Amino acid sequence: MTGERPESPRAGIVPAKTRAPAQTGLERPRLMGRLAELWTHPAALTIGPAGYGKTTLLTHMAATTRAAGGAVAWYQASTSESSAADLLRHLEHTLRSALRPDQPGAPWLTVEDAAEQLESWADRRTLLVIDDLHVLSGTAAEGALEQLIGYLPENVHLLVASRVVPGWNMSRLRISAMVVEINAEDLRFRLWEVDRLFREHYGQPLAPEECAELERRTEGWAGGLALFHLATRERTSADRHRVLARLADRPRQLREYLTHNVLAGLPDDLHEFMVRTSVLGCLNGPLCDGLLDRPGGEAMIQEIERRQLFLTSTDDGETWRFHEVLRSLLESVLVERIGEAAARVERGRAGHLLEAAGAWPEALHAYCRAEDWDAVRKLLVDRGGEMVEGELGWLDVLPAALSAQDPWVLLALARRHVATGRWQSAIEHYKAAELASFGHVLAARCQRERLVLTGWFIPHEDTAPAAAGAPIWASRLRRGLHREPLTAAGTDQPITGDPADLLARAALALVAGRPDAAGHLFDAATRGTEVVSAFARVGAATARWCTGAPTEVEESSLVVEALRSVPVPLVVALGDAVVRRDLNAVTALLSEAEKVWPRAENPWLYATAQLAIGLANLARLASEDDPGPFSSDVSMHHLRHAAECFEILGAEVMRSWALAFLSAALALQEESEAADSVARLAIQVSRGAASPGAARLAGQVLDRLGPGAGADDDLPSSRADQVVDLAARLWSTGVPRRVERKPEVKREPGPGPTSGVVEMHCFGRFEMAVDGVQSDLGTVRPKSRSLLRWLAMEEGRPVHRETITAGLWPNDDLTAATRKLHVAVTSLRQLLGGIEAKRGAPLVVREGQSYRLGLASDVNVDVVDFTRLMAEADSGRSSLGSAADAIEEALHLYAGDLLPEEGPADWVVEPRERLRLRAAEGAARLVDVLTEIGAPPARLITACERGLRIDRYSDALWKRMICVHESCGDVAKAARLRAQYASVLAELGV
Repeated sequence: MTGERPESPRAGIVPAKTRAPAQTGLERPRLMGRLAELWTHPAALTIGPAGYGKTTLLTHMAATTRAAGGAVAWYQASTSESSAADLLRHLEHTLRSALRPDQPGAPWLTVEDAAEQLESWADRRTLLVIDDLHVLSGTAAEGALEQLIGYLPENVHLLVASRVVPGWNMSRLRISAMVVEINAEDLRFRLWEVDRLFREHYGQPLAPEECAELERRTEGWAGGLALFHLATRERTSADRHRVLARLADRPRQLREYLTHNVLAGLPDDLHEFMVRTSVLGCLNGPLCDGLLDRPGGEAMIQEIERRQLFLTSTDDGETWRFHEVLRSLLESVLVERIGEAAARVERGRAGHLLEAAGAWPEALHAYCRAEDWDAVRKLLVDRGGEMVEGELGWLDVLPAALSAQDPWVLLALARRHVATGRWQSAIEHYKAAELASFGHVLAARCQRERLVLTGWFIPHEDTAPAAAGAPIWASRLRRGLHREPLTAAGTDQPITGDPADLLARAALALVAGRPDAAGHLFDAATRGTEVVSAFARVGAATARWCTGAPTEVEESSLVVEALRSVPVPLVVALGDAVVRRDLNAVTALLSEAEKVWPRAENPWLYATAQLAIGLANLARLASEDDPGPFSSDVSMHHLRHAAECFEILGAEVMRSWALAFLSAALALQEESEAADSVARLAIQVSRGAASPGAARLAGQVLDRLGPGAGADDDLPSSRADQVVDLAARLWSTGVPRRVERKPEVKREPGPGPTSGVVEMHCFGRFEMAVDGVQSDLGTVRPKSRSLLRWLAMEEGRPVHRETITAGLWPNDDLTAATRKLHVAVTSLRQLLGGIEAKRGAPLVVREGQSYRLGLASDVNVDVVDFTRLMAEADSGRSSLGSAADAIEEALHLYAGDLLPEEGPADWVVEPRERLRLRAAEGAARLVDVLTEIGAPPARLITACERGLRIDRYSDALWKRMICVHESCGDVAKAARLRAQYASVLAELGV
């Protein structure tokens, strides 16, 4: 191919067109990994609509090439340069500037000239970037570039960005493996990339729900994401919500961008076709022909697809749909042209065509936009059963009135809540669906699914049967989380069967401490549905993390791509963080889990999140020199809470893990006695649950503490041997080795620690601990112990010495009793001297003729906290949910009668009974509040049981607990409770 020699070979070259733009935007490893394949191919094509981030991707590839020592030549095509000579002139200029800036040479007149010159120039890896190739579509310049691809030296690689597929012989290029292709679907921002874009690049982090909504409304369109950022930067969260809600209403910036960059310059017939068919949710030739009453729809669709005008297909070209932002704009143009009334008629026609074609969700959407509510109701009656079995996105377009009345809609909403982990909300919608479909076969289906779900809220018992209709995988998982997880996992059985059941088996193998076996089961489960496959891939990545096996980049991309089908944004983000092994991101995202899955909605996910937060903090501490805001205190708080929650749920296997990791956290804090105690409890629970994994980990902790570990032992290595080798690589897969302890370091006398945190427990049994270590009160006089208990009971209020002497020595005269009081105080001060030295302040304070306990931030007394929490619940300033939480925490502190060691002593009888009645009243009120806020059955049952432990004659609590078990379908337990209640009534003579 030849051209005439211009008089000035380099005339008309604009330097900006041959200069690479500065690197901008978020670098996306997923796409950079794909582009890295370019180095084994002559060319790569990046094809996508306007605003899809093509140029940004090219700038990142250019920067990466330069950083690796390669050369980069850049050319931005223009419509004014459509001849081969124009193209070659610009390529010669940019490549010479990149490879031979100081070497003069003859201009390139033919493609052969270019190839010959490049052979002598390309002494290093060279990237030739051509942006906006679509402006040369169908020109001689485009043909010349195709010819040049076949002549490129091995060191020169071509990277092209275009809005349309070039008019080259693409089948030949593909067959001969000469080209790497990245299309619009590849360029679309995934959910986790939207999160990274706003968190890392824009510095404007979005909540997982905001990320999900933004990704859904923009469908990952980079231009839409950028425009959203421009519209919301430096604005409040409420403003962001408003802008996000208006995205579907065609905000001005989006409309202007699409009008000028997508619709401008389209042929009139193509523009008209797009506007008229915008009322269809999906497009194919017959649907478009039926709507427009003329043939030719298929050819128009092919032209739109060729031009990359925001048209996508999810079924290999059987049907297509416009990007929702563009479809909304096109429909607004239709309304402006024909009026709202006529547009509603067109939408109704589209709905009938779609319904006849079996596209029921799209038909429902069209009917809703047409405001044809009779057609909507009829479609739900006729096709509701099929629609609830598929994707549930159609729920978002329904009005609130239908969502609250139609049984199929209520069932779909319940299933969506199940899928997103909001189980209590799901139960309420199942109940509503049952009522709405009373007498219909649907009612039985709703009841069956509700009872299966409700069964998870009831503490598991050894003999508890699975709810009727529960899938095999659910029954297996529930049974294995209670005890014998390895048996339930069937690790010695063939890896075959239902993928969902394989996923449950893999999860049980993981919690049983066998990540190696779990990994094989997770891999086998990836052949299941999209959701099952997504969780299986994340599980496999977790198992490999536990064993320390590497995770390849390709595997990471596969995992996070599979997560697209998961309806919970937080799960997607967490899966990405787990695969990337980003502990910072994992820990930050887990803190969101407490908000997404509050305890009232899903006690299982809440408890699991507590365990995961504690574990992530431990891993963070062990993996970095500076853990920042993360601390073992945070770990201990969450791990203790997780152990309590799992105990209530009857998940003894998970409880044993929480306790084992808690013992590791305590060891990290050098609280050796507490670590020893908790590790032994973990072993006891683990053995009772026939789950050896947690017992092995707890054994590791005991090994590190050494024989006879106590408060004065030195822990080996920094951070307790990196938190017991990151808690024995999270799960130990073999018998732990016994660790050689470092030689004993003799402690020289010196100033004591400055902590001295004191905890006193008056309920159930009096105990005192300092910095978590139990104090031995047996070395002081009995009356000194009684005095300490009395002062603790009084919550820091002063007690006059005459009141004390009358209570402790009622038969002595005042002089003798006062002398004995002085002796008791002296004895007490000898016991507390070391503690007070640690604190730097007295614990027993004398004020004139009175004594009191010196309360401060480092002195915690359960009676004080109990009174405070009850007052908070009664204040009227807190919400019902906050009041319930406060009462629950108070009742957790009430471990039994006040100071039972003191028997019927006059000074303790009245406050003991007063606090007992206060706790009983609190328990009764808690049940009322939990009922009012619709708390899950497990929480109600726990509240009733605590109340009856305080007051076993409470008629209301007995009746309420029986009623809750009956509503959950646990008839056998309800019958046993009725028998116990009858026995209590018989005691009362009722």
